[in-house]
Amino acid sequence: MKATCFSLALCLCCSAVPHATLAADETETAAMKEIVVTASAQGAEAKRLPAQVQIVTRQELEQSGIRSVEEALVRYSPGSGASQPGAMSNVGLRGMRSGASASSVMGDRVVLLIDGMRASTGNPAVIPFAIVDHIEIVRGPSSILYGSSAMGGAVNVITKRGKDKFHGEAGASWGRFDTAKANAALSGSVSEKWGIALGGSWGKSHDYKTGSSYRYDNTASSNADLGATATYDSGQTNLHLTGVHRSVYDTGSPGSLTWLTPSDRVALHYSRLSAQMQTRTDAGHNLSASFWGEENRYKTSFSDDYMGSGNSRYTTGAVGTRLVGGYSLGDLGRISMGIDYLHSREKAHGTSVNQPDALNDLFGVFAEYRWEGEKLSSVSGVRYDNYHGSLRSNKGVNMPHRSKSYDHVSWSTGATYWITDWLGAKGSIGTAFVSPSAVNLAGNYSSGWGTYVGNPDLDAETSLTGQAGLELDWNGVHAEVMYFQTRYKNRISTAYDLARYAYTWINVPSQRLGGLDITAEWRGTFGDFTVSPYMRSEIFTKRHNPDNSTVSYVPHHSTTAGLGLGWKKLWLDVNARFTGSQWQTNPYSYALEKMGGFTVVNAKLTIHATKNLDLYCGVNNLTDRDYAFTWGYPMPGRALFGGFTIRY
Repeated sequence: MKATCFSLALCLCCSAVPHATLAADETETAAMKEIVVTASAQGAEAKRLPAQVQIVTRQELEQSGIRSVEEALVRYSPGSGASQPGAMSNVGLRGMRSGASASSVMGDRVVLLIDGMRASTGNPAVIPFAIVDHIEIVRGPSSILYGSSAMGGAVNVITKRGKDKFHGEAGASWGRFDTAKANAALSGSVSEKWGIALGGSWGKSHDYKTGSSYRYDNTASSNADLGATATYDSGQTNLHLTGVHRSVYDTGSPGSLTWLTPSDRVALHYSRLSAQMQTRTDAGHNLSASFWGEENRYKTSFSDDYMGSGNSRYTTGAVGTRLVGGYSLGDLGRISMGIDYLHSREKAHGTSVNQPDALNDLFGVFAEYRWEGEKLSSVSGVRYDNYHGSLRSNKGVNMPHRSKSYDHVSWSTGATYWITDWLGAKGSIGTAFVSPSAVNLAGNYSSGWGTYVGNPDLDAETSLTGQAGLELDWNGVHAEVMYFQTRYKNRISTAYDLARYAYTWINVPSQRLGGLDITAEWRGTFGDFTVSPYMRSEIFTKRHNPDNSTVSYVPHHSTTAGLGLGWKKLWLDVNARFTGSQWQTNPYSYALEKMGGFTVVNAKLTIHATKNLDLYCGVNNLTDRDYAFTWGYPMPGRALFGGFTIRY
C-alpha cells in the first residue's frame, strides 16, 4: 500500500523525459546506419544486408523504462514472452522460440548470443542488464553463421565498452506486489587505450494477483547480478573482456498448476567469462578470436504430502571458441571464413533425476562472400556443421555409454537494392536446421516416467525460408515490410514403440509458416513538443500443419505499438501489446485447445527534474487484464510503480 501511494504521489507531482530523450538529435536515425555485427560474418551497415535487422539502443531501453533483457525482448520482439512466472522467458521470432530451461544447447529454434558468442541457454533473463549496451535482433534463418538452433533468427546482446569520461547512474523503484528494484552502473576510460564498465542490480517481488484478483501462489522472486567489462583499443587491435553472474531465487514454480507447494525452493545461477580480440589492417583485412566459458545451474526442492520430498539440480557447463578472418578483395567484394567450436556437459544430481548426463560437441566451418556496389549489395554463405553427442550414467539413471555423430550443410544467398536514397528492396533465401540431441540419438535408459531408446537414424529438423520486402528511410520515418515463408519439416517428436515397450524419437512432417514482418517508427519535433509513434508486428497468413490444422503455440498476430510524447522536461510513453489467439496444450486436460488473444497496456511518465536526476512513475497492465503467454501461467494484474535515476 505504501508503494502504491508513493507511485501515485510521483505521478501527481512529477512527469518526465530522460535527459537524452528530449534532445532533438538524430540518434535513432543514426542507429539505422550502425554497423551490424550479427547478420554478417564481419559486420556491415544494416541497410546493405538482405536480412531484417533491428537495433535496440541503450537510449531506447532507458526511455522505455526497461530494466531487464527479457523485458526488452517482450517490448521490441513481439513473438517473445514469459513462459512462466519468475525468470523463465524466451526469445520468439516468426513463430519459433528459444527455450527457457537451464540447458538449451540443443533443440532451440532461435539462438541467443552475447557479444556474438553463443550462450548455452535461450533464456535472456539470465543476462545482467546493467552492462548491456544495445541489442541486435536478426529475423530469418541464421544457421550459416551460428549453426544449429538459429532457424528463426538470432538475438545478440552487446555489452558496454567503457569510453570517454567516467559516468554512471544509480536508481531504485518500488511498486505493487511488494516489488523493489535497485541498480547501479559505472563506465569510462582509465587510460588512453583502456576502458571499463561495471554494473549490478537487485530486485524482489511478492506473490502477485492476476487481473481477476486471484493470488497466484509461489510466484515470489528475488534476484541479484553483477557484471564487468574491460576493453583495450589501440585503433587496429581491440580486446574486450566480460564477466557476469546472475542469481534468481523462487522462480517459475507456481503451486496452483503443479504439485509443487509455495514452500518449494527454486534457484537459477548463471556465470560467464569471455574474451574477444579483433585486429584489422589498413588494407581492410581483419581477424577476430573469441573464447568463452559459462555455467548454468538450476535447482529445485519440494515437499508434498502426496509426492513426498526430493530435490534435483541440473548444471550445464560449456566452453567455446569462434575464429573469423576477413579478406578484402577491393572492388570485387569481401570474403570471410570462420570456425566455431562448442563443448558442453549437462549433469543432473539429486533424488528426482529422470535422464542421463549428456556431452555435446559442435564444430562448424563457414564462409561468406559479400559484395557492395553503389546501390546493389549481395551476401552469400555456406556452412558445414558436425555434432557429436554422448550419454553418461548418473545417480538417478544407469545406462551403457553410447554416442552418435551427425553432420549438416546450410546455405543462404540474398541481395539488397536501393531504388532511391530513401527506398530499398531486399530479398533472400536460405536453409537452417536444429540438430538432434544426444538423448534423441543414443538414449537407452529407464526412469520414473518409462523406458527411452534413442533413434540413431533421426534427421535434423530443417527449414527453407524465402523472404522479400521493402525498406523506407525518409525524413525521420523508418518503415519496413518483409514477407516471409518458411517450409519447416522433420520435427523431432516423441513416439511410443510398441515392439520395445519404450519411448523413442521420430521425424514427423512439420508445417508451413508465412506472413508479414512490419516495422514503422517516426520521430518529429515541433518546438518544445516531440512526437514518437512506433509499431512492430508479426502477422501470420500461413501457419498450417500437413493435415491443414493450425500450428500450435503460434499466435495469429503479435504486435507492440506505442506513442512517446515529450514536452520540455516531460516524457510520456504508452505501449500496448496485442497478441492474437493460438492453439496450446491445456495443462489441466492435456488437450489441444484454442487460447484467446489479449491486449496489455503499459504507461510510464518521467520528469527530468535536474541535470542529474530523473523521477518517474507508471503502471503495467493498465486495464488489469487477465492474460498469459503460456496456458496455466497467468501474468500479473495491474501494478503501479515509481522510482528515480541519478546520473553522475
